Amino acid sequence: YCIKGTAWDSEGQAGDDLTVCQITPPSPDVVHIQMTQGRSLEVAVYWAAVQGAENYIALTTNGQNCTSALQSYCFIPSVQCGQNHSVSVIAINKAGPSSPSQPANYITPCPPESIWVEEPKAGKCSVVWDEEPMVEYYIAFIKRDDGTEKSCNTSETTCPFYCTC
Repeated sequence: YCIKGTAWDSEGQAGDDLTVCQITPPSPDVVHIQMTQGRSLEVAVYWAAVQGAENYIALTTNGQNCTSALQSYCFIPSVQCGQNHSVSVIAINKAGPSSPSQPANYITPCPPESIWVEEPKAGKCSVVWDEEPMVEYYIAFIKRDDGTEKSCNTSETTCPFYCTC
């Protein structure tokens, strides 16, 4: 849109004018959605940047939203596992918001409910758990008594580690 402002004198004569044009940005496309790695359950939303955008808002169906001004991604915090949601992204500038992007669906996987340690041979232990639906890979954290920590990234349901009793 364009706004034109004109100054008028007391006799009705037009004076200086100023025109300011601004285009509402197009809708960004959601490119990728993934769960963040680590101990907190967050969803990372990535989108294609659009020309003229100054800020972005990712809007989810559960009301957990995030914003970004400098990057073309943001993190939706504290998501509950086992939920099916969708996210749309809006680009914003001084002219206003774009239309929302097409919604992208995502399901948040749940961590294993049952976890145990097995020691099939002395000094060779494994953390073991039941398989969960919709999980592509697991990250297990093994903390020793001395405070050191090991992590294991696997698509299996077991992580071996050295143990001493």
